[in-house]
Amino acid sequence: MCKPGQRFYTETFSRSLISAFIMSWTTIESDAGVFTDLIESLGVSGIEVEELYTLDEETLRNFSDIYGIIFLFKWKKPDGKPDGELDYESIDRIFFGQQVINNACATQALLSVLLNHNEEINLGPKLNEFREFTKLLPPDLKGEALGNSEDIRCAHNSFARSDPFVSDETKVATEDDDVYHFIAYTNIDNTFYELDGLQPAPINHGTCTKEEFPKRAVSTIQSRIGKYDPSEIRFNLMAISEDKRLTISNNSDLTEEEKAASIAAEDDKRAAWKRENQLRRHNFLGLIVELSKLMAKDRIAQNTWDTTIEEAKKMYTMEK
Repeated sequence: MCKPGQRFYTETFSRSLISAFIMSWTTIESDAGVFTDLIESLGVSGIEVEELYTLDEETLRNFSDIYGIIFLFKWKKPDGKPDGELDYESIDRIFFGQQVINNACATQALLSVLLNHNEEINLGPKLNEFREFTKLLPPDLKGEALGNSEDIRCAHNSFARSDPFVSDETKVATEDDDVYHFIAYTNIDNTFYELDGLQPAPINHGTCTKEEFPKRAVSTIQSRIGKYDPSEIRFNLMAISEDKRLTISNNSDLTEEEKAASIAAEDDKRAAWKRENQLRRHNFLGLIVELSKLMAKDRIAQNTWDTTIEEAKKMYTMEK
């Protein structure tokens, strides 16, 4: 039973935690299943995100349609000008938003590719409306609009790992912290662009046809990776491409039986992604607490509790 006034403060505190979670952007995992489900929850169809385990032209050319590449890397303070040229003139022609919200760079990188290929990709009503609303805004206000979009923020946050402890405090990263950042590479109007929300404008890497995109992407990303210490391996690459099930269905070289088998394999992959995303959202703290209580109760009933404690102490001492 709550004491007078206790319920009010408890409910107020709970609401403040919920509000802090709703209004903020949480960190999400760099994962093909997460990103694919994320864009589909926003209404995008016929598209999937696939993780790249090798960076070479042959791998990229295996995709029937590749719209862009998402690159995750450990951010470090720039030591000079970017490899390309800041293209301020393109701001009025393409979608480019500056990142003004913490933890939003993953979704922002995804949207930077999708919203610039709206004539080729079925974005759905939510993203089409967002693109139309922001198309005349400068980059900083595009970033503000993205950060304040409830639909996009809720879709993003729905893929955060469950955390039993929610804090409304914002931790400012220091030089000793490992900070990671997402950017996008895409081909727009036969120009190879690097879209980085921390830059004031898109970075133009020169003319590039659709056929040349794999070669240009490999050389540009390899050049970026080459600026790091050879021992640095914390990079991640994702390709945004046509849903493989559509590619398989439209492949005239396959028999109907081959198509059915390949599509079934893709469906199984999607089902596994769904299951993994369900587990990410689940808070296992309650289960762990209850199992611990049952184990303690069992040890006490068997009169082995003291022995269990001593064994735990010994293991702890050995580990130290």
